[in-house]
This record gives sequence, C-alpha cells and structure tokens, in this order.
Amino acid sequence: MQETGLGLFLIVPTREFLQGRGFEVESPGFLKGKSGASHMFDIRASRGDGSRNIIVIDLAATTVA
Repeated sequence: MQETGLGLFLIVPTREFLQGRGFEVESPGFLKGKSGASHMFDIRASRGDGSRNIIVIDLAATTVA
C-alpha cells in the first residue's frame, strides 16, 4: 500500500474519530523528547485542557505475499 493509500484509508478516519471525541489533533504531529530531539508521528492528539496526556499514533501497512 502506498503512503497516499495509507493516509486515505487509515490516518484520515483515525484523525476524524479522535476529533469527533473532543481531541485536538495534529497530523503529522511532533513531540520534543527529553534530549531535545524532535519526534514525528502520523497523529498526535490531546484534550487541549492543559493536561500532559498525549496520544501519539504511527500507522503502518503491509501486504501479505
């Protein structure tokens, strides 16, 4: 599955699901680690209420031969 297909079939519906439940969603999403390195994820979601609870999601697809 090409990356475009992955976005269309997995990332977009997952992002919309989280948004529909009140999450603030970034796609792609980034977080800075303790070392200062930036990490990229397919989706980053939080409640936007000032809490530090964050959901990050990386999606992958494969074909079975």
